[in-house]
Amino acid sequence: MTKAEENLAKDALLQYSKEYLLKKRKSKQERALLGDDQPRYVIYVRKSTEDDKRQVESNPAQIKLCSKFAKDNGLRVVDILPEEKSAKIPGKRDKFNKMIKTIEEGKSYDSILAWHPDRLARNMKEAGEIMDLLDSGKIKDLKFVSYSFTNDAAGKMTLSILFAMAKEFSDKLSVDTKRGIKTKVEKGMYCGSSKKGYAVNSSKYFMPDDEKYGIYKNIWKLVIKGISINDIKEKYPDEKVSYEYLKDPFAAGVYCYGDQIVDLQLVHENFKPLVTPEEFMIVQRMFNNRGGWVLTDEFLPFRDFVKCYHCGNYMTPGRSRSKSDNRYLYLVCANKNCTKELKQKGLKQNRIRSKEIVNYVINFLKSNTKVSRDLYQKVIKRDRQDLVDEIGEIKRQIKTQNAEISKLENKEKLYSDKLLDEKNPDLFKDRITSILLIRKGRKEDLNELEMKLSELETKLALEIPDYDSFVNFFEKIVVAIQKTDNPLLLDNMLKLVFLNTTVGDKKVLGYELNQPFKSFWSMKNSSGVDDGT
Repeated sequence: MTKAEENLAKDALLQYSKEYLLKKRKSKQERALLGDDQPRYVIYVRKSTEDDKRQVESNPAQIKLCSKFAKDNGLRVVDILPEEKSAKIPGKRDKFNKMIKTIEEGKSYDSILAWHPDRLARNMKEAGEIMDLLDSGKIKDLKFVSYSFTNDAAGKMTLSILFAMAKEFSDKLSVDTKRGIKTKVEKGMYCGSSKKGYAVNSSKYFMPDDEKYGIYKNIWKLVIKGISINDIKEKYPDEKVSYEYLKDPFAAGVYCYGDQIVDLQLVHENFKPLVTPEEFMIVQRMFNNRGGWVLTDEFLPFRDFVKCYHCGNYMTPGRSRSKSDNRYLYLVCANKNCTKELKQKGLKQNRIRSKEIVNYVINFLKSNTKVSRDLYQKVIKRDRQDLVDEIGEIKRQIKTQNAEISKLENKEKLYSDKLLDEKNPDLFKDRITSILLIRKGRKEDLNELEMKLSELETKLALEIPDYDSFVNFFEKIVVAIQKTDNPLLLDNMLKLVFLNTTVGDKKVLGYELNQPFKSFWSMKNSSGVDDGT
């Protein structure tokens, strides 16, 4: 093949890859990178009382926390509305009315960010206005620093359940993580999506799999010869070759992820494609009218929630493929090494139906949620004191770091002045370089401490629900879990109480609770503490 023909084939491959991006099914992680149709948020804050002194403290604090939340989650904020009126009586808040009218008219912003639901409404009229705008789609998104909300019937039910709860529960998507993903893809590195025929080395680059690369090389040769997919499946029953796989240009050296197209041979010179661009395009013409795309935004619950008892990895959620109405959700350990070891022991792949997880949580909540008023107050008092102590320690470390940075800056100035006068400037250049490196490390440590301090102060600022609200929440959450058929809502409710669960032999073998529930059960089950139950 001539150089000109090779270039034509590569151009055809890249053009195909652009079309492939428009059609391919994207993971949740990839879709998060696209940023299409980004909502425009207004930050709405309101003081708790009519007292002017409280107003000075309340609204700026809420704005600060909401702004930090928006920054951390990559939200686009276009306006801030501080309100001084009480929300107890409907129709008395000018800023709230202005916000509702602006959203109804489709101007300026279409989404709301607030500290807590009770900042928006403490009466049914205004709560109803918010819900109506959500139902009509005029409000694209509704976020709170205190917890996540889903716009459906079950979500509204949970909103009423959690109205008095000021839990730190946010739907956070880290901008730094997205930036890291883009950088990895640009470098042609593994980003959570395995590729048939390839393994990932210690540097996170794709390399031919010693066992599978040759197999997939042969599979592509068979496809190019016109051998049918069914015949290939019979020859290689363990590889699960599909039309979807044959449409992915990765085999020809082009990595499509999110909205990015990367020529792997340009960024990773040792990458070995399975086929040439010309061969890949031949296959696409052969299968032009086959293997249609299935696009779906279906949410599968319990991701990063259920750990495999055998290997410790998080299990992968899925949905059964039955065509009947009896389709079910499940979780499976996708660690091939774990499955291989279990098989050698005569055991099957670790797998469990999601309903078993739900039943376990319901039974746990029914039998373990009796917390006395005295115990509740003890735990809240202890946890808040722990936060105060930790904040004090972080502030002490920040003070120390600032002092050290100041000393280094003084040394740098001293050596810089001497650099102009001394006969041996190289000596002072080396010292200045050393100081700059040390100072850089100190500043990085300082930034981490300041971020940690901000997180801890946010936790301390959370309004703690009273005991009766706490008990009422647990009386209703079991019913809510049992009745909901919304997978996202179910996922949120379970993760509100549980950090994770551990599964083996088709049953839950262990769990870890979130705070403050971990403290409740720790104190309740420890000796010397009377829970009053």
